[in-house]
Amino acid sequence: MDLSLLHYCKQTAFPALSILEKATVRKKLRQKRAEQDARVIHVKSRRIADAVQVLPEWRKAKWIAAYASLNEEVQTDALLAASLADGKYLVLPKVEVKRLRLFRITDPERDLVGSGSFGIREPVPDRCEEIPANQIDLFLTPGVGFDCFGSRIGFGGGFYDRLLVNKRNDAKVIGLGFEFQVVHALPTARDDYPVDLIVTEENLYQPNLSFFTSNSEMETQRLAQALYQNGLKEGGVMALHGDLGVGKTMFVKALANAMGIVEDASSPTFVFCREYHGDIMLYHIDCYRLDTLRSAEEDYWAELLEQKGLIAIEWAEKLNTLPPKKTVHLCGTILDQERRKWSLFTPLRNQLTLHQAKK
Repeated sequence: MDLSLLHYCKQTAFPALSILEKATVRKKLRQKRAEQDARVIHVKSRRIADAVQVLPEWRKAKWIAAYASLNEEVQTDALLAASLADGKYLVLPKVEVKRLRLFRITDPERDLVGSGSFGIREPVPDRCEEIPANQIDLFLTPGVGFDCFGSRIGFGGGFYDRLLVNKRNDAKVIGLGFEFQVVHALPTARDDYPVDLIVTEENLYQPNLSFFTSNSEMETQRLAQALYQNGLKEGGVMALHGDLGVGKTMFVKALANAMGIVEDASSPTFVFCREYHGDIMLYHIDCYRLDTLRSAEEDYWAELLEQKGLIAIEWAEKLNTLPPKKTVHLCGTILDQERRKWSLFTPLRNQLTLHQAKK
């Protein structure tokens, strides 16, 4: 995936992102993580460990680099034991100056020192074989926070960023975090290394981006119909972004037609939302006239975005992070009088079928 294009999509969907500071986000998420009860951490961690072990990426991997967890992090002891029980080669990191060295672990009780750098259990080099990063098939990484686009922030030392640049191209990186640690979008720097998947106790995030070129209004309409046929369904939310004239309203009309709606869908003029009855309910929201999102209005928008049915939002960037994290984003760009380029972003693994709409 082209990270520059992914970043462009993120900035289009969340233009207010530029005013965020990593330090502020990091502090807030660390505090929330520290406030969790130990029993809650245990239950959530068990769910995450179970979810990881059924992934094809886990089953396929022979060499796994994991981490020894701190008390407030996703607990990894079950995954460490499972990897050894499954006959996999287990590797853990050790901090050395400004980098991470990887060592093979065969017995965590024997091979890990009780309190290494930053209070983390680390391998004892005299007892363990050092393994290069390019030998690893699957990396399980901690994080203070993640976003739906695969960005990750840690404690700020950049240890994993420097480690992962040396991995093989086919090796996968999975971030482990609690659901509240995954936010809509994080500010990112050029050296920040993304993850391929994020596993929480509730969701499996696998960000994906694809492109569609439409040479006519009819092709844009066919795209809307194909997206509905390939997985847009009740409970789904689609955010539409792009300048005036790109075809957002026409897209919603085609979507309504695909849903069996007889009434002609049009942009709301005096209200923010119109409802249409078809195979399922379609809620057509247009935020063009929304100048400033006031905190007093957030309850109204939150209730509207929780409606059953399929929700399509024009000018969704004006709602910032109010739409749910599962929201599918479609960004339109005008190429010339007839042609449009559509960028489709999906945050969840179970939404990957939507990208088949271009076939």
